[in-house]
Amino acid sequence: MSELKVTLALAAAGLILVAGGVSAWMDPAPRPGLRAARPAAATRRLVDAPPPVRPTRPAPGAFQADLERLSKSFPGDVGVAVFDVNDGWVASWQGDRPFPQQSVSKVWVAVGLLDQVDRGMIDLGQSLTIGRQDLSVFSEPIQVLVKPTFTTTLSDLLVRAIRDSDNAANDLLIRAAGGVRRIQAILALKGVDGVRLGMDEKHLQAVINGLTWKPEFAGTSALSLERARLPYKLREATLANYVTHPIDGATPIGTVEGLAALSEGKLLSPQSTQRLIDIMDKVRTGKRRLKGGLERGWTLAHKTGTGPDLRGAAVGINDVGLLTAPDGHLYAVAVFIAHTRAGTPERLAFMQRVSELVEASWSGSPPPAALPPAKTAAPKAAPGHARRAHRHHGHGRKPGRRH
Repeated sequence: MSELKVTLALAAAGLILVAGGVSAWMDPAPRPGLRAARPAAATRRLVDAPPPVRPTRPAPGAFQADLERLSKSFPGDVGVAVFDVNDGWVASWQGDRPFPQQSVSKVWVAVGLLDQVDRGMIDLGQSLTIGRQDLSVFSEPIQVLVKPTFTTTLSDLLVRAIRDSDNAANDLLIRAAGGVRRIQAILALKGVDGVRLGMDEKHLQAVINGLTWKPEFAGTSALSLERARLPYKLREATLANYVTHPIDGATPIGTVEGLAALSEGKLLSPQSTQRLIDIMDKVRTGKRRLKGGLERGWTLAHKTGTGPDLRGAAVGINDVGLLTAPDGHLYAVAVFIAHTRAGTPERLAFMQRVSELVEASWSGSPPPAALPPAKTAAPKAAPGHARRAHRHHGHGRKPGRRH
């Protein structure tokens, strides 16, 4: 057996062992001052959940062909899905294959938490004090406020997790919601298929980098330093295994169907639906991904995901969201880049072309070229432009606007 095959086998075995070892951490016991949802009532009243949103007719042939052409033109492994929520069709490329979500999964954590808010099991006003031991890794802007502790609310953590993609905030929301398994059960009972959380951020990032989570990693660069000491071939094989067998995998079609169900008010109460989409509307990351391809008058409530980069090979570069035309026509869009050696401009250009393809379909104009250069900045809203307020609405209805 070649050296590379041996390395791949060891990496695969290591991932299985590490993933099995973190099973006890997927649903950790709540720390004092942070109340988790009551276990006995975890799925109460979910048996009457409304049916999920599914496509009702085939996608237009021309749009499907253009989406395939665009996806094939990108130098990387991608999955894309577009759900025309008003007209009821889905077009996709590798739409049924699970892709690494990275921080896209924060949307589903929010759904699991807000469902329990709707059922009176969790209070978003609950305060909690965060210590250094509660921090995570990589993206966690809240870290600068923990000196040595920081007191806030679940409502604030929800905003930080989605708007800022804060890993520490997200991990605390998972704990408050009762753990990954409970959130996964809620999603399943609501008909959200093809979406898997796997584990919280700190354990996920350790596992996909070939490590086991240690408390001393929290809020430090220790994980990055220990990762750098691993053999390159082992790191490469571990990430390759993650791409093909993502712990946090989601299919593009499952993602857009879940987003469509969210927009239609079939996952949460009207108030919680509005709350979550309003936060997604203010996301600070990925302004030059899907959003970078939009013309004035279009809006995007979205969530990005960004995985590790190993010697120029990027893993898990994603953007998903609800894209709304000037007349209120709604599309759910998911773009997952599982692996690529293309540079950032090409990655941005690909995502922007997906947005432009949707715009072209809506307006009846010719589809965009395969991969012209990425736009250098996200478009600014026209003066006085009123952005869409995302509200619980049915197919074909134009949502109201907020001023």
